Amino acid sequence: MRQTILVALLVAFFAAMVVADDSNPPAAGAAAKQKRDAAVKEAGQNYRKALVAADQQYLVDLDAALKQATSDQNIDSAAALQKQKKAALATLKRDQGALEPSQVPADLSFSNFSSTTGLLTNGFGSASVVDNGKLRLLDNRGGETRSVYWGRKVSIASFSCDFSFLISGDKQADGFTFCIQNDSASALRGGGSCVGYFTGDDYSGGIRKSAALTFLISTDNCRGSNLGFYATDSSRHSGGAQSPVGGGLDFHAGHVINVHLTYDGTTLIALLTDATNPDLTYAASYDVDLAGALGADTAYVGFTAATGGLSCNLDIITWTYKPTAIDVPNPGR
Repeated sequence: MRQTILVALLVAFFAAMVVADDSNPPAAGAAAKQKRDAAVKEAGQNYRKALVAADQQYLVDLDAALKQATSDQNIDSAAALQKQKKAALATLKRDQGALEPSQVPADLSFSNFSSTTGLLTNGFGSASVVDNGKLRLLDNRGGETRSVYWGRKVSIASFSCDFSFLISGDKQADGFTFCIQNDSASALRGGGSCVGYFTGDDYSGGIRKSAALTFLISTDNCRGSNLGFYATDSSRHSGGAQSPVGGGLDFHAGHVINVHLTYDGTTLIALLTDATNPDLTYAASYDVDLAGALGADTAYVGFTAATGGLSCNLDIITWTYKPTAIDVPNPGR
């Protein structure tokens, strides 16, 4: 018993000495806890990302099974797979929402869309977001209104952005936008000729605190290939215009169109090129203060799209976005 008491006293004494020793300040314990918390957070982030990736692969597999069941005219199996797919989409949406902005990958770069980690989708319902590695914004059906945004805000002070798109299927209507906005990650407006961005068929109104480059394949129910630029402030539409693209480009040709955008803080330049016939190009420029229009120098970037009574397939095939440094002249040179 006595030995036990002595051992306990010695342990207490040396424990007190360690606490009092300046070489082991409380800050060391705090740092250790911070390190542990950071490791737990990273593990949680990786777990959530793995969940989203698993959800996406599950949807790809379900989609393949559904196509096979439809091809085999197995009505009961197709109906069951549709229900399963709807539930899987809801699970994906939930798991995507669990990713905080800080957990979304920093680099916005898609050479294809075999994975859509980091993207937030709106308006898809039970429809698949991906088709054969392409981001399917429109699915050749009428009455579709959708948007897709990168899950964290990016710098818009100056940037370069590249994406490629393909219009197929009926190739009738209506179109899409590349949208930069500070409304919300779920921002989406009217269908049909409003292309998910505007609130009026006359291209009035729109997503708050936003700017959009518009790609319309019909105007007033007439076939066309039209490019425009619009901006809104916090409450109202601030003007814009649609213009037919020149250079022999045709959005209805069934060719991939490559889009290269640059912004230097004052001017947005768009260069469109037919990937099949690179000699077919069209360029346009728009003077705009994006930070002024959006009320900040960061924003969500992505796409809106819609069909009305007519339809088309619309695929985004690749997409990259890179903030760039503004070259400020040095008067000392």
